[in-house]
Amino acid sequence: MRSLFACTYLFCFLIQNLEANQNSVKLSKLRLDSLPPYTDVEYLEITGLAGTDLTGLSILVLAEHGVEFAPPGNGGYVSALIPLQGQIPEDRSFILSNSVFFLQQPDQIASPGMLDAQNITVFLLNGIPNVQVGSDLDEDNDGQLDNIDLEIFDSVSVMWQPSGRRGNGGPVYSPHIFGPMGGFIIFGIKRCLDIEEANQWSLLPSHYMAGNENPGELNPPCNGTICSGDFNLDNAVNGEDLGILLGAWGNIDGPYDLNRDGIVSALDLNQFLSNWETGCPD
Repeated sequence: MRSLFACTYLFCFLIQNLEANQNSVKLSKLRLDSLPPYTDVEYLEITGLAGTDLTGLSILVLAEHGVEFAPPGNGGYVSALIPLQGQIPEDRSFILSNSVFFLQQPDQIASPGMLDAQNITVFLLNGIPNVQVGSDLDEDNDGQLDNIDLEIFDSVSVMWQPSGRRGNGGPVYSPHIFGPMGGFIIFGIKRCLDIEEANQWSLLPSHYMAGNENPGELNPPCNGTICSGDFNLDNAVNGEDLGILLGAWGNIDGPYDLNRDGIVSALDLNQFLSNWETGCPD
C-alpha cells in the first residue's frame, strides 16, 4: 500500500520543478568558546537543503549585556544581527565565524556575537529586523521582547545561570532552552537531528574539535540513527523527501546520492522507496 502511495507522489512530483525551501533551514551547532589550545573559537552552524538561498534570512543574538560576566538580571541586549548571504552548500552545513583559530573556511565571515558566561538566545529569522547592535529589546527585563515582531524560523537559548527568582541570570526568549548546568560554562551545543521531539540539543565538548564535533558536517545521531532518505530531517521518509529527491534528479554527487555512485538516479530512488517501506527506526 505504501509503495502505491509513493508512486502516486512520484507521478505528481515528476511534473514539477521543486526548489529548495527556506523552511528547511535550522540551527545546528553553536560554539561559544573553547578551552586551550583553541581559545576564543566561536562559530554558528545552520543546516538545510543543499542549494537553499539564504537571502532575506538573518541571525539575531540576544545576550544579557555587551560584555562577558554582565550585571545580573539583564536581558534582551542585541549582541549580533547578521543578514545571511549565499546558499546552503552541498554538505548541507553553513557556518558563520570570524575566529582566528577556526580551522575551516567559513561559508560567511561574521562574528556570531554569542558571549559566553551569560544567558543568550539565538534566533533564525525570516527577514532582517530594524534593530541595532547594542540596543535593548527588553528594557524592563521581564522576558518579553518590547515592541518588535519577529518571524522566527528557529531559536534556542543557552542558559548559564537560572533567571528570575531562581538565580541571577538574565531572561531568555526561546521556548527551547539548554541549561543551566550548575553554574558551569556551556562551551557549545549541537542539535539532535535524529530525535523527533521538538528542538532537542546536546552538549559539545569543552575543547574545540574534540570528540565528534565535526563542524561543516551533519550532526551525528544523539540517540539511534538518522534515516537514510530523510532529507528534511523530520524523522520520517515520506512524500516531502520524495519531492526533494526528484528535484535533485541528475545532480552529480551530493547528499541526495544515497548509494554514493556519483549521480542522483533511479538507483537512489529504489533505495529511497525501500527506506519508505521500512520507515525510520524508533
